[in-house]
Amino acid sequence: MNLTKAFVISILSLFFITKSNAQPWYDFILEAEEKTLVYDDKVYENYIRSVAFYNRVNTERVPVIPVVPINGVRRLALEFDDITDDSEDYYAKLIHCNYDWSPSSFMPIEYLNEYNEYNLNDFEFSINTKVPYVHYRFNLPQVKISGNYLLIIYRGGDEEDLIITRRLVVYEEAVRVGAKAQEVIGSGENINKQQINFSVFYGGANLEIPGENVVVTLRKNFRWQTAIKDLKPLYVKQHVGELDFNYFNLENAFQGGNEFRFFDTGYRQAGLQIENVERGDEINAIYLYTDKPREGRVYNSQRLQNDINGRFIIGNNAGSGEASVEADYNIVHFSLKTEAAYEGDVYVLGSFNDWELNEQNKLTYNSSLAAYEGRMLLKQGRYDYTYALYRNGKLNEMILEGSFGLAENEYDIIVYYKPLAGRGDRVIGYQKIDVNR
Repeated sequence: MNLTKAFVISILSLFFITKSNAQPWYDFILEAEEKTLVYDDKVYENYIRSVAFYNRVNTERVPVIPVVPINGVRRLALEFDDITDDSEDYYAKLIHCNYDWSPSSFMPIEYLNEYNEYNLNDFEFSINTKVPYVHYRFNLPQVKISGNYLLIIYRGGDEEDLIITRRLVVYEEAVRVGAKAQEVIGSGENINKQQINFSVFYGGANLEIPGENVVVTLRKNFRWQTAIKDLKPLYVKQHVGELDFNYFNLENAFQGGNEFRFFDTGYRQAGLQIENVERGDEINAIYLYTDKPREGRVYNSQRLQNDINGRFIIGNNAGSGEASVEADYNIVHFSLKTEAAYEGDVYVLGSFNDWELNEQNKLTYNSSLAAYEGRMLLKQGRYDYTYALYRNGKLNEMILEGSFGLAENEYDIIVYYKPLAGRGDRVIGYQKIDVNR
């Protein structure tokens, strides 16, 4: 954190401490730890919030999955908020990566038409919000090569002063992917799983040793952390140009999970799944209805509200339609009723926190209420979320949420290829498939 911003945070913190005994929003903005670049979706500063990709040519303010055809990169824009009342000098760059998110050997001049440093000079200040923030927008440049890309946002031209990293995938349509959801036959936990069988049809594409040089990543609800990676074809049918990925031992199967829990804070009055709103001078506090574990319960089908599979949509129904700068931040309180504390740690997860385990989304057990509690600083909008238990080095969402083969989920298939003399992996095909929608 630079000295100017550190000074602002310290002054504001003192101001709120002397003005009110209530928890101010600046209590959520903590000093950053030592920054180390990771090739993953990550926010490196606590005051950076609501990071999402949007389609910049679409007037609908709905975040998009950052997977685009190679001629569609210019339609992507990364947007985020800096929860301070002053603008910063932010920069961006792109790194081409292999299928495993290691940096490729391509030089920037080979995948970009311009110098690989971009100033983020498109920003707006929030309007009539209790919590001040600056909203930034970065329109991505066109690239010349397909593949994985890591977008890096940093401060003041110092690439070690990291702010945000975000993954995006740029694909060619050199091959066709045919996929279908297959019912898992059997008993026990197998009936709670969903299997995705698929084939890659490469036809006239000139692929060198496709059985070895083609690998596939299969994701559920666009999550990298739970993706099945390094899938290679079970059979290569050269006579028809087909790579067969129809496995027999559940190598391409996922737990079905449950429908996501959700709430909506985009209304002036209490919105969906909200029990109470306490209005304050500096910020509003929103209390969600108390949740319960869903393991062993019936499948929870969302009929009144469409499941958005863990994502979030910023919205402010009381404004003029410019939610990016009119939506305010609230302190959202979560509670999960349990008979006793679990062995391990309980977290609230969703795309709004990059599915990351950290102190901000970790819940604390309150024995007097027999419930886990936590609070987060979130911008007005619709949020999907889930509870997860972390113990013995493993994350398990099924213990608190249950798992059902009937659950509605989205899957996507990313097909990578690296020629024998290639210097980086291309993405030669892509396909999405909805299950039980």
